[in-house]
Amino acid sequence: MANTYLTGDPANDESVWEAHWEKVNEDSIKRGGVWAELGLASKSARQSLKANGLWPSLNEDGMPVYTSEQGAKAACLAREDAAITLILQKTQLDYLHNLSGVKGLLWVCIGLLAYIAYKLS
Repeated sequence: MANTYLTGDPANDESVWEAHWEKVNEDSIKRGGVWAELGLASKSARQSLKANGLWPSLNEDGMPVYTSEQGAKAACLAREDAAITLILQKTQLDYLHNLSGVKGLLWVCIGLLAYIAYKLS
């Protein structure tokens, strides 16, 4: 399938990639539904990467190049994300453990309702 968005020489001009990405992203958002959410998530991720200095530059062959500093920073952010995920999972497990206490109360209520239904019938 031919690429209808990419015009120009991406190896010599980073703005060609910028224009390509913008066009693809705009079309995704216009499609609506899941495509719009994907386009918005892509836009948000790109803005976050650029703000954190993690967006690569292009070398003379038009290939993305990352610096050692970018790799180290990305690793630190990944560790932070992993730690947050573990904290959220622990919180969810604590919440589910508390639900087991509610489960016992639920059985007591069901028994009480069954007794009331038996007496009323």
